[in-house]
Amino acid sequence: KQYQKEYHKKQTAGVYKITNTKTDMIYIGQTAQFKKRQTDHKSRLRKKKHTNIQLQEDYNTYGEEAFIFEVIEEFPCDISSDVLLEKERAQIKKHLNEGKELYNKEGG
Repeated sequence: KQYQKEYHKKQTAGVYKITNTKTDMIYIGQTAQFKKRQTDHKSRLRKKKHTNIQLQEDYNTYGEEAFIFEVIEEFPCDISSDVLLEKERAQIKKHLNEGKELYNKEGG
């Protein structure tokens, strides 16, 4: 149990984006554990079971090598989920205002 606590403390919390380098479309997300969340996204995409249909279709078309996963805002691991959701919404709004096309549906 102590190991899990220490491991969790080392995880990066934050807002992240997945960029399709072929189309420049972006998926914005938030998580308390980026590496775990990245692994989950990749696993679902590889198994063709991702909940974001458009992201899944583009992954099937362009392949894993066309996608870049990166943290765009990093926070302490004990940040509240409400703050993370707020930061995610702000990033979605920012990217939309910059004219970016997002995989996210309205509101996240």
